[in-house]
Amino acid sequence: MSREEMLEQFSECWEGLDDPRSGNAALHDFHELLLIALCAVLSGGQGAVDMALFAKAKEPFLRGFLKLENGAPSHDTFSRLFRNLDPEQFRASFQRFIAKFSEGCQGVVAIDGKVLRRSFDRASGKSALCMVSAWGCEQRLVLAQIATDAKSNEITAVPKLLEMLALKDTIVTADALHCQRDTAAQIVEQGGEYALALKANQSAMYDDVKLFFDDPECEAVAGPPLVETSRDRIETRTATVWTDIGWIEKSHRWPALAAIGRVVRVREADGKTTSETALLPAQPSALARPAQHGRPKPLADRKPLALEARCGHERGPGQNPARPWPRKSRRAPPHGAQRHAKGRLQGLPAR
Repeated sequence: MSREEMLEQFSECWEGLDDPRSGNAALHDFHELLLIALCAVLSGGQGAVDMALFAKAKEPFLRGFLKLENGAPSHDTFSRLFRNLDPEQFRASFQRFIAKFSEGCQGVVAIDGKVLRRSFDRASGKSALCMVSAWGCEQRLVLAQIATDAKSNEITAVPKLLEMLALKDTIVTADALHCQRDTAAQIVEQGGEYALALKANQSAMYDDVKLFFDDPECEAVAGPPLVETSRDRIETRTATVWTDIGWIEKSHRWPALAAIGRVVRVREADGKTTSETALLPAQPSALARPAQHGRPKPLADRKPLALEARCGHERGPGQNPARPWPRKSRRAPPHGAQRHAKGRLQGLPAR
């Protein structure tokens, strides 16, 4: 694919997003700035200064597919652009870009809700903002994200989130809150399959499945354990699957249900051992690796390279591990990005 064809496809995703610049402020190509900003965020950048640093340090690489007729953009250029962009237009265009990007995605897509840290406002009485995300486990990317309505919850937001995604040949996982017949039916209608955590919110089905697996005469055989290490903990997951479920289909009528499963998770951390059992209604392809996606909340365990700017709520106290350099000051650079970046990048002289 030629450079012109690639940029044309990228530009099509951002149709409807107006360029707020005019006059001398529009020296740099609008879509080239968006593409550089996207690459910088994927590399751990958090703001206009980081975008300018990325453009300067990676200029030879960027010239392989961008023209950069006026050289690498400065931090002021990125700052002016993103300050003046229309938020609603940008949101709609970005969702269209992600939908286009996720068309070829396969594998496991995990749905998870998250309350954004420090997003509440006591002065105005506003509660914290809750976001629901679709995490592509194979791609290690947030494929789509949507905020819940102020007077609603995650359950009403998930159908809108699923509509943004191409679910053909994917397995959708979610926690027990989203173990709903309507959610399962929508996943099947969009060409995907599901493996959902089952808890007491589906009390009748939960009691039946739990009673079946707890029966000493149960003939279901557990598969080989899967051991994973993450940071300072070790987690062992063992899955048991049963496919002869005519009695469940007759009683509960779940869409395209093919199996039920149980995943036992044993976690060792800080010298303590904890155990947890999860029950799963699932479909055929989900049986191939039930132990791998038996954990319903991957976003709590990993830091994704999301296709979005990292905000303050993503950072705890101390340095963000996604950043390759320490932030020494939050003040605006007095004489340009190069001086502000002294000591960050080798080979980039300071003035």
